[in-house]
Amino acid sequence: MNIWNEVAPRYHKRWISPTIGPFSCASKMLELISIKGGEHVLDVACGTGSVILQLIKLVGTQGYVVGVDMSQTALNIAKQTNMVLPNLDFVNGDAETVKFTHLFDAVTCQFGIFFFPDAPAALSNLKSVIKEGGRLGIVVHGKNTPYYTCFIEEIVRYIPDFYRSDMPPLDRYAQREPLHKLVRDAGFADIVIKDVTYTFSPGDFTSYWKNYTQYLAKPYQQKIESLTETERNSLQEAIRRRTAQYTKENIIEFPWQVLILGATV
Repeated sequence: MNIWNEVAPRYHKRWISPTIGPFSCASKMLELISIKGGEHVLDVACGTGSVILQLIKLVGTQGYVVGVDMSQTALNIAKQTNMVLPNLDFVNGDAETVKFTHLFDAVTCQFGIFFFPDAPAALSNLKSVIKEGGRLGIVVHGKNTPYYTCFIEEIVRYIPDFYRSDMPPLDRYAQREPLHKLVRDAGFADIVIKDVTYTFSPGDFTSYWKNYTQYLAKPYQQKIESLTETERNSLQEAIRRRTAQYTKENIIEFPWQVLILGATV
């Protein structure tokens, strides 16, 4: 949470737009689970509110939206971004344990489920607040995300402890089978998974390196800064070689795979 509280403002400024690469997938998720006017929807791991903006438009004045996130900084940004509305609330809570007496027509979670230490517990908990016949919408990054892998797969060679050893693998639901099993085992039915690949350009390699490293939280930035100049130059060159296949006329264009899931209770 310390990390998310730090990076939330940078994350919001850089990524939260329906026109940026994979973030245009929110509309596809909401269409897949058929969000309608007047419905009550819970958006889990809502972050700075990218999905909230679209949900409020879809449910209208007769609907009701609640955003839940563990990062209070992210929630503060979400509150500032969205108008003060009588049918919009935000809750600082953990998806694995947060409780509601109110039942929802649908629960959504975009780019969040893979962060949960105990995702099965979170889904079981969330299922308990969905009405009979209600829906679940989930979006995760797929395996084909070279924006991340070009960087991460090289940096862990130079800094083996870049990530804590007890962190859950962030790509554990990046394929259909484990994502389907996770949702099925939580008791959901009628599971549909759509595989969509977007394109994202970070610019040239210098921009890619600068933007990626500036986005990282300070503990990770400090680990990179601890490298010698020779090691850092070697790391950059190794990452550059990985990006070569996605580079044309000095501009990188990454494919970005996304899995969009819909299910019912």
